[in-house]
Amino acid sequence: VLFIGSTEENQLPAILTALGTAPVLTVADVPDFVKRGGMIQFVLDGNRVKFEINIAAAQRAGLSLSSELLKVARVVRKTP
Repeated sequence: VLFIGSTEENQLPAILTALGTAPVLTVADVPDFVKRGGMIQFVLDGNRVKFEINIAAAQRAGLSLSSELLKVARVVRKTP
């Protein structure tokens, strides 16, 4: 698991490129992280923390995510 904090947002493309298809679960609180190729993004919804998932990114890395995790995700993106 690699957590990418918002302070590293400018380095995001380089980080994701360096990881390539390595089996590393990427997690961040960076805006539009899942749209930019990350796997799990924490988002604030009022005073609650929720998350979005990019299944395609996880599959490219050879990772499979639990159906239980997918059930509680706010958005599940299936395409890059």
